[in-house]
This record gives sequence, structure tokens and C-alpha cells, in this order.
Amino acid sequence: MTDLSARKLLVPFLFTVNDGGRADCYGVSAYSLNDAVSLLRDAGFEIDPSDRSVTIRENVRLTEFEERHIGPNMGPMQLRGVWFPRMNLT
Repeated sequence: MTDLSARKLLVPFLFTVNDGGRADCYGVSAYSLNDAVSLLRDAGFEIDPSDRSVTIRENVRLTEFEERHIGPNMGPMQLRGVWFPRMNLT
């Protein structure tokens, strides 16, 4: 059974990479963490979940702070793919 067939519901993940005081965020809806990392890689983002500078939040909901930056610049979380930066709409 593959990751894609193991889960029926998408899970929204938010990856935060802290690099020298600057934080970059990547949002992706996927069937599993491995699926999310694969989708990010396919979009050109190399993120290592085991890296200490990477924080991963699962089943994320936008907070007030994130709504000011991420919210207006994101794609739909209901579709499988990278929604921040907006890449799951073509």
C-alpha cells in the first residue's frame, strides 16, 4: 500500500525553515508527511524534515498572524499540493 492509497483525507502541513533569524514557510496539503515532502521537492523546495531548523505543524489552521501574510497569498488548502507559496492552482 502506498502513501497515496493509505489515507483518504488530506492533511494540511506547514513547514517553517529558520535560516539565520529568517523564517520561510511552506504550506502543503498531502496524504502523509512523506507525501508532503515529495510534493515540496517536486515544486523545487528541498526540505529535510530531520533538520533541526525545520518545524512541521500538522493539521494546521491559520492563526491571526499567519492570516496577515500567508492567508492573502495562499492557494486552497483543500487541494493536494503546495498551497503556500501558491502553487496548487494552474
